[in-house]
Amino acid sequence: HIQVVAGAGTGKTSVLTQRIAWAVAHGIPPWRIMAVTFTNKAAREMRDRLVRSIGESRAGRVQMGTFHGLGMRILRRHHEVAGLSKTFAVIDKDEQKILMTRVAERFFGPDGSTAMAGRFHADNGSAKLAKWQQEQVREQRREERDKAELFANIIGRWKQDDLYPPEKVMPHLEKNKAFITPAEREALDAYVQYEAEKQKHGGLDFDDLILRVNHLFRLHPGVLDSERSRVRVLLCDEFQD
Repeated sequence: HIQVVAGAGTGKTSVLTQRIAWAVAHGIPPWRIMAVTFTNKAAREMRDRLVRSIGESRAGRVQMGTFHGLGMRILRRHHEVAGLSKTFAVIDKDEQKILMTRVAERFFGPDGSTAMAGRFHADNGSAKLAKWQQEQVREQRREERDKAELFANIIGRWKQDDLYPPEKVMPHLEKNKAFITPAEREALDAYVQYEAEKQKHGGLDFDDLILRVNHLFRLHPGVLDSERSRVRVLLCDEFQD
């Protein structure tokens, strides 16, 4: 194993592309090489350099992309084992906020913005709301968005700690039960509901593209062995990310 530690602009990406070119020149098939980085921009830069070095045909056969992009390819290859549709969608940040806000609204029960607007419409006997009613609904929606953001931050922290699926959170909380906050208790329920919402819509979020791969490998060692057999050389750019 070799680790290159150097400052920005000193040529670390060039080292990786030259290493790939060297490996291909020494008989390693391009499709047995995996090169992974953190951003799409860095992946494009690496591929462009590689095309100039070994040609478009061979560069195109290298397993190259971001952590999330390569995770998505692995999940598509093993979608049945992972319990996913082959055509699963990746939901973006805006869609993620919409789903989480929908979950957060449920915690307000009959005081949620949708129920509130429905009552106002029924009281008015009209589809039009008075200004004060509109403001009340808007204020309630702001509260729901704030709660959704809180849930997303807590769940995101759990996901960074590899606490997937949600059932893994409870033992973690039990170990630290003296420090559990009411928000965390609600967030656990929100986590379960959020995962159900994603499943209903047939989608994964960006965190899932790494988490679900880890989960797949743990549950199905044969899949891990299959993926390992595809790679002879593994190079990782921006490893600290």
